[in-house]
Amino acid sequence: MRVKGWFSGLPALCILVLAVGPTVVPARGAVRDWDETWRLTASRVARWLEKVETLPPDSGGAAGDRVATWPLGIAWGQGRLFGMPQLPQTSLTVQARQGSWVLGGRWEQLGADLVRERLLGATLGRQGRWTLAADVRQRTLAIKGESSLVRQWFVLSLGRRLAGPGDCSLEWEGHVPLGSVGEVQPTPLLDLRVWHGTTAVAAHVDRRPGGAPALDLDVYWKLADGAALDIRLDPGSGAMGPGLHLRRGRLLVRTSHLAHPRLGVTHRVGCWVGVGHG
Repeated sequence: MRVKGWFSGLPALCILVLAVGPTVVPARGAVRDWDETWRLTASRVARWLEKVETLPPDSGGAAGDRVATWPLGIAWGQGRLFGMPQLPQTSLTVQARQGSWVLGGRWEQLGADLVRERLLGATLGRQGRWTLAADVRQRTLAIKGESSLVRQWFVLSLGRRLAGPGDCSLEWEGHVPLGSVGEVQPTPLLDLRVWHGTTAVAAHVDRRPGGAPALDLDVYWKLADGAALDIRLDPGSGAMGPGLHLRRGRLLVRTSHLAHPRLGVTHRVGCWVGVGHG
């Protein structure tokens, strides 16, 4: 039985090692981590689907923007990396807001008994027309219960929101890595988000371990009040797929179905809820 357990877990172990290993990071593309599932955060999508006139994202508590005034946001998600039962994935994020200040914590687990990867993170930031955030994360990998550090890193982000003509607006956010320990992995460089009526486009740029930049895209369309569709594209790996976003009151439910050309389809579902008086 022990031998059978080892053999049943070997495919998951191989894929996870490939996902972590610095030499093949471009092959796995932007698929593994939960925050790579969608390039618009749950709170941004919830705000965009607010049943009022189009609101600027992260409006910092504009009139009628209930999302910005809820003091607490909780997001939970579940999925399977590449559809493998040996690689279940769970994510939990909690974000507290006080005025323009935001404090967040994140826990994520990938894998089962034989091989398990955990990611912990914390973020402190200030939102407004200018945004500033500090983000620290730690990734560990456990094989048969023996844990080892994969990476610790710290990133400082600075962003700006610009209003365009009509209902068009633009956000940019630059990321500066201030230090890391462990394996060399992709480093975030830039996020660019454009909002125009019923369409939103989010672009993300990473610096790969070899130094070359890599771009991926996420395009969103409003279908109706409280509903949107997105298409996620990662040209570096060839992964792509649709997602659906449904908002009802304080609750946002979102799905993702990313197909990798060689490794299979990653299905994920997430829920976000606003807590408190908004």
